[in-house]
Amino acid sequence: MDWQQATERADRLVESAAGYFPADNWDGRAVRGVLAVVLAGLARRQHGTVADVGIDTLLWHLERGPACVYELGDDLGLGEVGVQPEAAVEKWAWLTRRWPAAPPSANGDGLARGIGRGSQLPAVDVCTQWAAAVVRDTRRK
Repeated sequence: MDWQQATERADRLVESAAGYFPADNWDGRAVRGVLAVVLAGLARRQHGTVADVGIDTLLWHLERGPACVYELGDDLGLGEVGVQPEAAVEKWAWLTRRWPAAPPSANGDGLARGIGRGSQLPAVDVCTQWAAAVVRDTRRK
C-alpha cells in the first residue's frame, strides 16, 4: 500500500476544494484521512497506483457512505496487527474511534472541531459525506 501517495493526493484534493478544511483541525484531519483510506483501498482493489484512481470512481465509493470506507479499510487490513505502514494503522485507529460525549471540547483530541461537535461517532461516520463534497467540488473545477 502506498500510504504516502494516498495522503498526498488527499491533501491536494482538500486544498483545491472551495470549502478548505485545514489539516490542523479535527475536521480537516478526518476528511483527509477518509480520502486517503478510500484512495489506498481503491488502488489496491484496482491493482494500480493511487494516481490511477479516477475522480468519478473515488466519488462513487464515497457516496456509498461510511460502510464503503469501513470495507476498504478492512480490505487494507488496517485493523490487523503488524500492518505497514504504521502511519496508516494509526490514522485508521483515529478515524474509527468513538469520541467522549462530554464536554464537547474534549471530543476533538485536542483539535478544534466544527463538524459533529459533541458527537461520539467515529470520524468515518461523521466525515465521509464531507469528503465526498470535497471530491464533487474538485471535479467541478
